[in-house]
Amino acid sequence: MRPGEIVLNFEGEGLLERNERAARRTRWFIAHEMAHFWLGSEGVAYSAPSDAWITEGGAEMMAYTLLADADHEYVIGELQRAVDDCVKLGTKPIAQAADRHESRAFYACGTVFALAASGVARCHGGSNFFDFINPLLTRHQADRRLGGTEWLDYFDGLNDDKHAGDVMRAMIQRGSSQPLKDVEPILKSGDVPLTVTGNTLMLSSAAI
Repeated sequence: MRPGEIVLNFEGEGLLERNERAARRTRWFIAHEMAHFWLGSEGVAYSAPSDAWITEGGAEMMAYTLLADADHEYVIGELQRAVDDCVKLGTKPIAQAADRHESRAFYACGTVFALAASGVARCHGGSNFFDFINPLLTRHQADRRLGGTEWLDYFDGLNDDKHAGDVMRAMIQRGSSQPLKDVEPILKSGDVPLTVTGNTLMLSSAAI
């Protein structure tokens, strides 16, 4: 192996022939891990393990943004799964998810927050999540720290709906007694198209 080289090893009879499900997950995995290299570049570190919703949700959103043109159906399905899981896991504080062995909350709710941030960036002339996170990372190259406070304050600065940021903060620190009703305004603050049917929040295919 060469320095810095990354090798993927595929095993199992189910992969002896082309497996589209495995191919989709592999493309996602590569895009997600590549996003981590980018998110952690330029000397920017993250303030605390409880801020993993920034790194994991951000890597998810960056991966889905990259994959959306090639496999839009898959991306919408994964975004919907993130919304569903955030609603399910958002009853408890996201910041303490690792202590509960529920790290999926970092991925799911972090993706929901990043999806809303993508919409906010579009409202300001951007195209996607990269147009939200790149200026924020650049802003913190000098102090080399990026935490939940900085992320949410930046989100508030771009968003006319200040209530959405307050809801995010509450979900991160305390959890939500009504996560479905809290996730809905977060996404709507970024003009993410969705419908609510009973106890289900459904993303439109135009969500990304």
